[in-house]
Amino acid sequence: MLILARGGILVPLVLLVVVIASAHPLHELVMALLTFGLAILGGGLSGLAYSIVGRWLRPVPRVGPYLAGWVMVAPYVSILCLILRVIDSKPLFVRPEAAEYVPVALMIAVFGTQMGYLMFRRSITQSRPDSPVAG
Repeated sequence: MLILARGGILVPLVLLVVVIASAHPLHELVMALLTFGLAILGGGLSGLAYSIVGRWLRPVPRVGPYLAGWVMVAPYVSILCLILRVIDSKPLFVRPEAAEYVPVALMIAVFGTQMGYLMFRRSITQSRPDSPVAG
């Protein structure tokens, strides 16, 4: 029952659609597993980057939470570039093209700032223990 509660019912349905609709079902399944594995790797690297560097940046006055967000988001965005290469059937481990640097930097800046704000910035109610509003 747990697998059904977490969206696990979608896995057999997706497999069925790929097998029926694809001209090369084995290739498509391998590509999907590689993409899924790279996404897991990105999440793991993001957690590792935060635990090694981000937690030390977080206490920096004013900009610390945002820098920690950037550190946390950067590995995942970098892995996202690898996922896009898998989808486009390009070689994985080559130097990024110049056109990839600007979107990656923008995504790190936008999403890292947002994640730093949402996850690491202390709210007013947390900084004032005598506040009547429960945080």
